[in-house]
Amino acid sequence: MRELRMRRLVSGLVAVCVLVAPALAQTKAAPKAPMEKPAEIKQPASNPSPPPAPIRTETFNFDSWTVSCQEFAEPKPKKTCVAQIRVTQSQNGQVVLLWTIGHRDDGQLESLLRIPTGVAIRPGIDLKVDSGAVRKLDYAVCEPTFCTATSTLDAAEVKELVGAEAIHFVVYGSNGNNLKLDLPVKGTDKALAALKR
Repeated sequence: MRELRMRRLVSGLVAVCVLVAPALAQTKAAPKAPMEKPAEIKQPASNPSPPPAPIRTETFNFDSWTVSCQEFAEPKPKKTCVAQIRVTQSQNGQVVLLWTIGHRDDGQLESLLRIPTGVAIRPGIDLKVDSGAVRKLDYAVCEPTFCTATSTLDAAEVKELVGAEAIHFVVYGSNGNNLKLDLPVKGTDKALAALKR
């Protein structure tokens, strides 16, 4: 009885081998792909050069505004000036608003507002000159520590700024804590005139 069972098991194994062996013989091992050379890490041709240092810096104060002018000798003689109002917290000196006005390379006058992060992006910033209409300023970029809203200033807006007594800003906080700022802007006419020097 035991011998009969062993014969059946062996014949079963032989049958399986007979069926499987041709299939195994037909399958060929896939040819090995040639090893690729590791990608070469390209080194930059040269480190980017730092921006040129100014050969001369001047700072002027015009009431609410500070105007800073820098002269550069290279690559070609150039002078750039910006007017700024900086608003800081009295407790810790942290800047809560930095308003900069200056000329772009194309000569257009541009306003730039820099605010610490934690703002609601969608509503942007409300700006009102004296008791005029509210203007919406959209954020152009947000970095890890600050957000920036930019806008160009046309001749009518410059005239309005020059004659203004105060600018009112509303910065919308992400958790509903809005910041309202009323900035005296005395000296705007002198500050903007100084940008043309």
